[in-house]
Amino acid sequence: MSLIPKPAPLRAAGDSSSNGAEMAAAVAVFLVVGLLVDSWLGTSPGFTLGLTLFASVGQFVKMRLAYSARMKNLEDERRRMASGTQT
Repeated sequence: MSLIPKPAPLRAAGDSSSNGAEMAAAVAVFLVVGLLVDSWLGTSPGFTLGLTLFASVGQFVKMRLAYSARMKNLEDERRRMASGTQT
């Protein structure tokens, strides 16, 4: 019988690195698409800047929403544990 709880597996580092890779890939894809559209239409650098900014803002909004949802879940879990009702 052990009184010391087992630590939760470390998955935060894995989530962070995958989120960083996803963000970099999305921005890179939109950058390349912007470059291709600009070279096709001769509108350099309009679409390149616009699509890169669009991807960057979209990724930051996505990260913020995921963070807010995760924090809400953790707060709800702490409230349940404090009140004594565990599910």
